Amino acid sequence: MFDGSLQITNEELTPGFLCLGYITGFIDGYNIGMETDKSQTGSSHPSFCLPPKEPISGNQGLRIVVKWLNEHPERLQQPKQVLITLAFKDAFPCK
Repeated sequence: MFDGSLQITNEELTPGFLCLGYITGFIDGYNIGMETDKSQTGSSHPSFCLPPKEPISGNQGLRIVVKWLNEHPERLQQPKQVLITLAFKDAFPCK
């Protein structure tokens, strides 16, 4: 849809934007948690390592998650926060 190559119905529009908003909030919450952990303890234990110089957008995050879900349909029964974490762990492993 964001590339202009896919047309979606009005019924699909609301769930699509809710998903985008959820992933954007997940990214923001993760970043806040890492910064809070670092400021309180002096270190953090990230599940994944987002690029430090250019933060990813909700749109990029959505693409990462959708790609991962398409590659791992056997995991779809897991909670959404677990699925998003697993998708980001694959896309942004810590070195």
